[in-house]
Amino acid sequence: MGWNIFLALVTLVIAWSLSRSMPVVLGGWVGRLAGRTATRLDDHLVEELDQAAGRIALAAGIWLAWVALEVPGRLGALGEALLLIGVVVTAGALLYEALVATFEFLADPHDDPGRDMISPFEGRFRGFAAGLTVALVLILVLAVLGLDGAFLGGLVLVLGLGAILGLGPGIKELWAGLELIHTAGWRPGMRLAVAETEGELSRITPAGVVLNTAEGQLLLANNRARSAATVLTGEGGG
Repeated sequence: MGWNIFLALVTLVIAWSLSRSMPVVLGGWVGRLAGRTATRLDDHLVEELDQAAGRIALAAGIWLAWVALEVPGRLGALGEALLLIGVVVTAGALLYEALVATFEFLADPHDDPGRDMISPFEGRFRGFAAGLTVALVLILVLAVLGLDGAFLGGLVLVLGLGAILGLGPGIKELWAGLELIHTAGWRPGMRLAVAETEGELSRITPAGVVLNTAEGQLLLANNRARSAATVLTGEGGG
């Protein structure tokens, strides 16, 4: 038992050291590896996720230390399951932060007027990312608790189909709006024509573009705006 306690203490010390030094580790050799790639996305993730990576290192260390103790009976099994669930939840938080950091990097339109329009899109994406993370964490927690594999497979299938049917249209409009901002360069003040209707672009939301027309405001779905609208004048034009 004395050897087990010593091994657990060593594991805790290593995990705590890793959690504290993770910014140095990620900014050092991981950062140098990321610096050799063609895109700066990996560099951005290294900068954003050092603290989250430290938390998962500590959670994993606590779990491994408990395993090293080899506590007998139900107490040992219960503690191991709870600590492993803690690792899963911590990893889920890391996944969520990674998804958000990736979105922020890829959605950046690189100009101030464009950035002013990104906030609602980021809020909507955070909701999508949170839902995905919670679903994955739930499935992994059920797996840790020993639920039947067939049940878990059915749960994954049901959640996947539900996400495709329920969230698909909203995600499609969100990405279409981002393309209008990021790729097409649409900004408030542009004058647009859709069929027989002309109007000034007021704003772009995750659901659609808002035009100020002679008849009042018109909400046009982003997908339709991307395919059917014509830009008549640039930003600030009359």
